[in-house]
Order: sequence, then C-alpha cells, then structure tokens
Amino acid sequence: MANEEKRERVVGLLDAAAAAHHEYEVQELDGMRDEAWPHWYAAHLLENGLDQVIFPAPNQGALAEFFAQSYAEYEAQHPDPNWQIFTAEQLLTRFGNS
Repeated sequence: MANEEKRERVVGLLDAAAAAHHEYEVQELDGMRDEAWPHWYAAHLLENGLDQVIFPAPNQGALAEFFAQSYAEYEAQHPDPNWQIFTAEQLLTRFGNS
C-alpha cells in the first residue's frame, strides 16, 4: 500500500473515531470531556482496522501514549483544526510508514 493511501486510510479511521468519541462523550459521559481520551482512541482504532494499515499494530498502551504526545505537539505547532491529517502523518512515521 502506498504511503498516500495509508495516510488517507488512517485519516478515515481518525475521522470515524472522532465521530464515535463525540457520541461516547454525549451518551456515556453526559456531555463531559473524556480526560482518558487517548486510551479510548487507541482501543477504538485497534478494534476498527488500524492493523489493516499498520502492521504490526502498536499495543494499546503505546498507542495511547502516542496520542497524548502527538496532541500536545499538535496544539503547540498547529492552530488549524485538521488534527486528523497531522496525527495520521505522525502515526505512520512512528509506527508504520514502511
């Protein structure tokens, strides 16, 4: 799979996760912010096809740690709202851009 195709697939997984996480916060957390969101995202992506794009897929703990670090970098460097593209590129660089 070409790098651009991998990136687009990861962006799609992140878009779907964002929508599902919003629903989770609304339905399960009564509109409260999920402070453990990196763990939720890690579990969701691993359950919904990340291993079809990145193999071997990272374990949930490593992926959650990545999300926390990557989001902090994103906030510091990128004021625009396209977190999914930034994160997909970082994820592929760190775990599977081979």
